[in-house]
Amino acid sequence: MIWNSSHLQAHILQGPERLATHVSDCSALAWPDPAQQYIAIVGGGPKGLYALERLLMLWKANPPAQKICIHWFNTNAYFACGQNYRTDLPNYLLINYSIGDINCWAEGPQPHIAQAMPLESWIKHHILNTAEVNSIDFASRELVGYYYIDALLRLLQVRIPNVEIQLIAEQVLDISMMDSFTLYSKDKALPYSYSSVLMSTGHCYKNKHQELEELAAQHTSFTYIHNAYPIQQLDAIAAGIEVAIMGIGLTFVDVALQLTEGRGGVFYYTEEGELAYRPSGTEPILFPFSRTNLPMIPRKGFVQSDSHYKPYLMTEAWVEDLLKRPGQLNFNRDILPTVEQEVRCAFYAWELQEDNLDAKDLLAHIATLKDANFSIYSLFQPFKDMEESQMAYFQEHSMTVVSRAPLSD
Repeated sequence: MIWNSSHLQAHILQGPERLATHVSDCSALAWPDPAQQYIAIVGGGPKGLYALERLLMLWKANPPAQKICIHWFNTNAYFACGQNYRTDLPNYLLINYSIGDINCWAEGPQPHIAQAMPLESWIKHHILNTAEVNSIDFASRELVGYYYIDALLRLLQVRIPNVEIQLIAEQVLDISMMDSFTLYSKDKALPYSYSSVLMSTGHCYKNKHQELEELAAQHTSFTYIHNAYPIQQLDAIAAGIEVAIMGIGLTFVDVALQLTEGRGGVFYYTEEGELAYRPSGTEPILFPFSRTNLPMIPRKGFVQSDSHYKPYLMTEAWVEDLLKRPGQLNFNRDILPTVEQEVRCAFYAWELQEDNLDAKDLLAHIATLKDANFSIYSLFQPFKDMEESQMAYFQEHSMTVVSRAPLSD
């Protein structure tokens, strides 16, 4: 099951409107109070939310003696969502974790927060009907945005003596540090001396390539889009236009969905169980490419709390041993060899279904295998030892798949 905002109760859908009443810009801020300590959080995504939650819970347990004002900056009013979980995103853009793996609250009870629930429980509590919700279900990113906004609204209801929170929809352009931190917005220094600044700005959304910009300036038939977001801007691309997409990662998935399903195309399963695509006829032609032309390595669908990978070699004892070594550590000498062996252990423990062996016995078992040639290098450089015939086959089929599949039935 894939959950989206159409499944949610009406009062949850009003979350962005309620949050907007807490948001202002720099012009609405009071003049600095010399008796007050100022702290800044720069970046309004989930990590900024997690930081705010931890600060408030620490101060709730031990209220500060001095007045503290937190200025939380974001480029827009979608606090707690960031760019990737905005509630105005189309609902076919999905999270790449199962809902059972997402929880914006620290582990353990939250005595000061009403209904502080992980995402799975939150969906069960706020859906319109009594449909079954499972840990292995997925959700749209805009639904997760409503979850984060609901969590932030609950945090803002927590009252702590001497603590004030202000959400500021303003872009921070620069930062300087002398005895304290100074932030700059719209090329002007803000008049606050921040004792601490937490940077939670996340991904870069302005990947500029000078050569492509120059090419676009010279040829009117060529358009260079250096930022995929907001994703709705891609709607201006005409049907049938050839679109080269640099990179085949998560952002590519968003772009491909916006230019296919977002154009009215439909993904469906055939009678044979194969995933197919029925075009609407309004799609452009997509040409994704990357350094390897391989898609990203997928995550496991659902990670249960009792099934997390337990390292064979990179254990706490190994870390403690590293910390005790005299002198400066050298990554290539002291760390990388163990990382290489850990990757081999992880792969062969999975392939052999032998998760009950200790590291010594597993490595000894691997040494007896005839074709035990898997390594960290073969994982990240899969073409290094590929035969010429295999390489030709891959190149032929990858071009067929990535460039023509969106326009084939």
